[in-house]
Amino acid sequence: MFMGVIPLFLDETSKNTYQGTLIYGSCSSNYMVWRLIASFDLNGENSVVMYDFLADSQPSNG
Repeated sequence: MFMGVIPLFLDETSKNTYQGTLIYGSCSSNYMVWRLIASFDLNGENSVVMYDFLADSQPSNG
């Protein structure tokens, strides 16, 4: 299920080092896959990287 786009803005903290804060949701069904798509310019060439990760909620032991 497509959940929309969450923008992430990075600040350069030192040469070639960037930092930002991202808040995303977890899924109550214990299985949700998010996809990070990062586009950037490296040595004058545009690049795109995609990374899939899980945002599973943990079942309570109570």
